[in-house]
Amino acid sequence: MNEDYDGDGIWDFELDDLEFPFGSLELKNSVFLHFPRTGGSWVNHCLQDISNKIDPDNETRFGHVPYYSLSESQINKFCFSFIRHPFDWYASIYHYAHNISKEHEGTKPDAFVHYFIQMGFGIYHQSLDFFGLDYEVDFIGKYENLTEDLIVALEMAGEDFDKEYIRSVSCYNPQETKAKKINFSNKTKKLIYKFDRKIFDRFEYRWTK
Repeated sequence: MNEDYDGDGIWDFELDDLEFPFGSLELKNSVFLHFPRTGGSWVNHCLQDISNKIDPDNETRFGHVPYYSLSESQINKFCFSFIRHPFDWYASIYHYAHNISKEHEGTKPDAFVHYFIQMGFGIYHQSLDFFGLDYEVDFIGKYENLTEDLIVALEMAGEDFDKEYIRSVSCYNPQETKAKKINFSNKTKKLIYKFDRKIFDRFEYRWTK
């Protein structure tokens, strides 16, 4: 395996190379809302030379500033974010909590998802914080098409940027992640589908993974 691969779909850059490895960003014409576990660290890497971190002290959700915490001037800019297939999102959250933060070390994947949803932390409920209750943000790209959707968002916002640089930053492959190896039972998948059905429907994600 390439030694520059971080195990969660990102190649060719190190988080240690970033002045700030993650968080919501303000650009000249737009705001990037970093919904956790949707490729935001890679977006931060791509935009670090043309953006400023909204919450440099990480006081709000460790820097993941949600939509309704933006200032009036920020909320009037072009706001964009990203979403991810719910099954993969929960797997990535579990991988982080179990293997990186160690907060839920020893917890099984199915039990973790049940706990996470019961606590109100599911992907749909969190999407309301980052996209707005009526999904007021201007653009929501997909993690599965992260590179090109980031370019689309920046073009729509009228930002001055180098699209070829973004394309060359990494060989981004969301299909090759450690989270992909995490499997949930059908019972857990049914629970996810029940609570996050609006995500499946709105973004045309399929049950089969």
